[in-house]
Amino acid sequence: MRRSLILFAACLLPVAAAAQSDPRIIYASVVDKNGAPVLGLGVSDFLVREDNVSREILSVSPDRDPMQIALLVDDSRFMRGREVVLRQSVAAFIRAMRQDVLIALIGLGERPTIRVEYTRDREKLLKAAGELWGHGSNAFNDGVFESATALSKRPLMRSVIVAITAGFGGYKHRIDVLDQLAWSQASLHVVTVSARGGASSRLVQEGTQKTGGRDDVIIGINSLESHVVHLATELSNQYRVTFARPQRLIPPKKTEIDARNPELHARGMLVLTDQEHERLPNRWGKK
Repeated sequence: MRRSLILFAACLLPVAAAAQSDPRIIYASVVDKNGAPVLGLGVSDFLVREDNVSREILSVSPDRDPMQIALLVDDSRFMRGREVVLRQSVAAFIRAMRQDVLIALIGLGERPTIRVEYTRDREKLLKAAGELWGHGSNAFNDGVFESATALSKRPLMRSVIVAITAGFGGYKHRIDVLDQLAWSQASLHVVTVSARGGASSRLVQEGTQKTGGRDDVIIGINSLESHVVHLATELSNQYRVTFARPQRLIPPKKTEIDARNPELHARGMLVLTDQEHERLPNRWGKK
């Protein structure tokens, strides 16, 4: 009888443990040393830690959730004389993205300007991409801020901001942009065209790191097309990783995802609950 009670209690332990945990979701990318996406991974290929404590991964699947992308393109004077490659690269990104993804094309020349509203119509997007030309000053900061603001009012789809830029102008302060980016729950990916290489802006570094995005700096514009195609392929082949978070009063300060294979690199963004979202700073009006 005693043995039966012990076995019965042991059988209940996993159920009790599961009842005390909440499933949480991370949208993750995994790339190899060349930046190419790695496909076909499963539960055993990932590690999730919160405040350096390992979490149980419940499931891993290819992400096919609805997605919307604000595609910000620097059509300022920084791109003057390089429009042909810029147009080809933007068109290559559009063609390489999943066909079910909504894309808006937004120019950054002089001020953020919507060239095409969110649509799945690739021909409309390609036509607008072919008409980009360099003019005016760069409005990168303003473009990210305004795109994040607009995306926060479209909460039914997963949001992504992709920027192709050669500068980091605009009037919005870095902290304001980062706050609005967090409120929108959009991930930020930036490809920076530089004459000498080096690092991108502090805003880009912090924004991409906090949202699981990509921060690529390339020397010259000739390799732009290959970089944006890599990015589009990565975004089209992300993973939906579900893990168990034990219920507790104090939420973790940091959630990290990694690949078990040391030759691969994983990055991702945790989906916030409504309660977590409401605790974010938001000085610019709620959605």
